[in-house]
Amino acid sequence: GGVVPVEYANSRLWGVTSEYENLLNIQRDQHQLALRRAEAEASRLRAALGALEQGASEEAVAVAAADIAERNREAHLAVEAKQRELELFAALLRMRDKQIGDLQDLCESKQEHILRLQGCLPAGLASTVSCSSASGAAGAGAAA
Repeated sequence: GGVVPVEYANSRLWGVTSEYENLLNIQRDQHQLALRRAEAEASRLRAALGALEQGASEEAVAVAAADIAERNREAHLAVEAKQRELELFAALLRMRDKQIGDLQDLCESKQEHILRLQGCLPAGLASTVSCSSASGAAGAGAAA
C-alpha cells in the first residue's frame, strides 16, 4: 500500500537530483555568457575612450572598425545567451511536466487505494467509477 520500495525512491531521487544539476549547469553557462558580453562591451568602451583621448584620425578609423567587429561579437554572444536561457526554460518545463505527471499518477494510485479500502472497487479494477456512484448503485440494489 503506502510503502515505497527503497530502490524506487533512490531512483526517483537520483532523477530529480540529475535534473536540478542540469538546470544549474545551464544557468551557470548562461551567467558566464552574460559576463563575457559585459567584458566585451567594457573593452569596446575602453578602446573608444583611448582613441578619443589620442585624437588620431587613423586610430579613430581603426577603432570604428574594431567597434563594428566588437558589436558583431556582442550580438553573437547575446544570441548565444538567449539560446542558453531558452534551454534553461525548456529544461525547467520538462522537469515540471514530469513532476506533474508523477503527482497525477500518485494521486490516481492513492484514490484507487482509498476506494478499495472503502470497499467501492475490487482490487485491480481501474478507477472509472466514483465511490458515491458505486455506493448509490449498491443502495438502490439493497432497496429493491
